Amino acid sequence: MKKASSKKKTGNDLVPEFTGVYAAPKAQYFQETDAFNEAVGLDFITNANESTRKGEVFIVGLSHGRSPSGPYQYILEHWDKLSKPELIRYTFVNSKLVRQRGVTDVTDAVSFLKQLLSSDRISKDQILGRSLNRDNMEEYCEELNTKLKDYLAEKGKEGLDYMFIATDPAGRVAGITRSSEAFNVQQVGCVVNDRKEKELTLTPYFIKKTKRIAFLAT
Repeated sequence: MKKASSKKKTGNDLVPEFTGVYAAPKAQYFQETDAFNEAVGLDFITNANESTRKGEVFIVGLSHGRSPSGPYQYILEHWDKLSKPELIRYTFVNSKLVRQRGVTDVTDAVSFLKQLLSSDRISKDQILGRSLNRDNMEEYCEELNTKLKDYLAEKGKEGLDYMFIATDPAGRVAGITRSSEAFNVQQVGCVVNDRKEKELTLTPYFIKKTKRIAFLAT
């Protein structure tokens, strides 16, 4: 005999206990690339300004690849719209995957930060985890988990303030596939296999703690 699951009555329906009301994310569709880049770039600038004008550190996770390259370029070209860019901190959503290493002639996450550094618009101290050794992916992941968790606790945050995320045609997000073991990990990041290579990705558990996510489907 099967044990009855705990349920509660809502109107005329029976729903499992603890089931929350679904709230669809705000979606915008653009036919023009420039309009898309401007909308995402302005969304980042607006949210960054809301926090930094209050003197708060604003932490953003950057994704690699082509999808966010247009918004990154827009932010570079409209840098003067940021009220206090010195209060923004940067990290990566994942290590650069095999398919993302051949991206050229676009402003990817690495190029974005390099341009900011070379023009003295940010300092190296604003890039979280920049000094960690990445030769051993497991050790890198362990150190990142500790340092990022401690930094967030110091700033009174549970997760990042903003994150750029994109998906590929196979439904992969960051380094996470549909059947990834990352779904079972309750840490900041974990090591996954990407085309037989070990890579680091932030976990779904941690990504969901982000205050605002720009999910890009291009």
